[in-house]
Amino acid sequence: MTDWLATSWEASWRPFQYFNLYRLILACLALLAALWPQGWISVLHVGDNALFLPATVVYLLVVAAGFLASIYWRHRFNFQLSSQVLADVLALGLLMFAGGGVASGIGTLLLVSLATASLVGRGRLVLFYAALATLVTLGGQVVVVLVRGLEAATIVQAGLLSAGFFATAILSRLLGQRVMANEELARQRGISLENQSRISQRVIERMQDGVMVVASSGRIERYNPMVAEMLGAAPAPGADLTGYCPPLAVALANWKASPAVAITEFNAPAGANCAPASSRRTAVREKCSFFSRTSGVSRSAPSS
Repeated sequence: MTDWLATSWEASWRPFQYFNLYRLILACLALLAALWPQGWISVLHVGDNALFLPATVVYLLVVAAGFLASIYWRHRFNFQLSSQVLADVLALGLLMFAGGGVASGIGTLLLVSLATASLVGRGRLVLFYAALATLVTLGGQVVVVLVRGLEAATIVQAGLLSAGFFATAILSRLLGQRVMANEELARQRGISLENQSRISQRVIERMQDGVMVVASSGRIERYNPMVAEMLGAAPAPGADLTGYCPPLAVALANWKASPAVAITEFNAPAGANCAPASSRRTAVREKCSFFSRTSGVSRSAPSS
């Protein structure tokens, strides 16, 4: 039941930066709303304009500081995340109080903050964030009911919203756990694939047979050191098989015409660039083995 609270976790700075950017835009919009209340926030029925403006200014400064810290000071991730969530809860709680409680709709913005914090946060901290938002929402609504004489039934609305805080935090944490598990699995598979690729490369390099990888266009992509020893010279970077070793290119073309033949022969004429240095005065016959999508070359004893 508590596996979702304790899984592999690592700091996710890039999503945290995007989260802070969203909060910075939100704070700027709130400040504009505070400067022009009649046109922007009249639908919120703000009853305390003197509280709304200072709260938005302080919130904007805190968010801007957090945004810069997430970019230039990548240390103590949990502390930065917790401090920014705390700023969201307090600032949005004050704005909700100024707007008349849960009826203003400002409390729903806390759902976004909790969802993001739960996606990138660690373990039981997500429950702490939801509990903190619940205390501020319920406490603020009780104060609004007592001070402004609103109906007590609005406390039930605040309770439902608080239940939504916990549901959002838990579901977002489960989703974040699944994403992090998939990322870890992909990383482990990438490491295994890289290790296997290095092992295969070392085996091919130490083979006594020449191995050459040729693209469908005829371009030589890879080869092992034995290719240069067997054919007299290493191919130039980006060289074409036809220009590097015409007889081998002809043998490859014949194999493409008759792929059922797994082994074919090609004749390296005397003096050819792709013939071994010790055998350039006489014609050399080689055996080649071709494989799908790659062409492997294995040399046998020359025969005239």
